[in-house]
Amino acid sequence: MAKFDGKYFTGPMGAVIFKKVNNKQIVCARLAPGTMKQSEATKKACDTFGMVSSFSAALRHSFAADLMDLQDTNMSGRLVKQVSPILVGARDPQTRAFYFEQDSFDALTDFEFNTNSPVTKWLGTKPDMVYEKGKLSIVFPDIDLRRLQFAKSSTSCQMTVAVTLIRLKDGMRTRAPLTQELRFYNDGVDLLSHKRFEFDVPDGCLCVASLFLKYYGNHLLRNTKKVSPAYICGATITNGRYIEKQTYKWQELRVKFK
Repeated sequence: MAKFDGKYFTGPMGAVIFKKVNNKQIVCARLAPGTMKQSEATKKACDTFGMVSSFSAALRHSFAADLMDLQDTNMSGRLVKQVSPILVGARDPQTRAFYFEQDSFDALTDFEFNTNSPVTKWLGTKPDMVYEKGKLSIVFPDIDLRRLQFAKSSTSCQMTVAVTLIRLKDGMRTRAPLTQELRFYNDGVDLLSHKRFEFDVPDGCLCVASLFLKYYGNHLLRNTKKVSPAYICGATITNGRYIEKQTYKWQELRVKFK
């Protein structure tokens, strides 16, 4: 049903649709459901975009507990834009099959969940992600006298590194990410140099590692929509083929990349 705002109509009414474009009233024909034809290329593009959307949503949800709903308002759309060229580039245009390399998801590295508080600004440096023989490590370089910044009214900071495991072909992800934490205090003592997080990860999985900074003062969380640093440290696909183990609890990704 069309609506009138006192000057313009907007929305559908009968066989027409009212629009406001550049402060002008536009009226165009309304297509009947099922009459719009799509080319084969358009259908394929829509199919891939649907997979991009589902994958991006699953990735967001996997880190929801650490994001605490303090991401910036455009984060979801920005993540979709980051994921889209990765999946489009990995899909064969003829067979529609996906082919991933170890570094296929490198473009996710440095993705900020909250652009109002970039992690590099609060850390002053970035850790390296290293994968070798079933071990995934997040390691801070040897930088003297370099420590993280603290939010206003905070006395401590909990740094959390979370790793989500995704079985792309099976369409499964870990129900909760693997996590490790370090606590820093605003006393000028704790340095970032040589700090290290290390995870045992299985073969044949996409590992997406993210880092979160949670500030506390008087035992209260001090993070806000303006100050809640969180970003993706890196993403890599581990060697080999996944072999079922009881170590991890999985849930459906709602999309499979075969």
